[in-house]
Amino acid sequence: MAKINALIKMNSSDPVLGPFPLNFIKEVDFDFVDVASDTISVPSDSSTTLVASTVTVPSYVYILNRGNATNILLQTTGGVQFGIIEPGDFTFITVKSSTVLTIKAASSSVDCDYIVMTKSS
Repeated sequence: MAKINALIKMNSSDPVLGPFPLNFIKEVDFDFVDVASDTISVPSDSSTTLVASTVTVPSYVYILNRGNATNILLQTTGGVQFGIIEPGDFTFITVKSSTVLTIKAASSSVDCDYIVMTKSS
């Protein structure tokens, strides 16, 4: 089992929501039973599964789009798209138990880094 500390900080001195500045810090420790990471080439002609439906506990997923021209599509069961990662951008999301997460390049293949951390029950 691995322990991972996640620290997310968002800050802006300019108003973001009306008169309110953005100043958010969230730090959490998680215990994980499995951590997988790699740099892969994401094809545009098929989906790459990062989290399978057989995973029965929540997973935390970090994905970095290393490309400079191609979006990465975030998909769930049946190839239903729910988000994109633009070139050079990243995402950090929670995938609930028994839920599929796949990725696919929007056009030509693109490299990405990913980390999938499967939470202990």
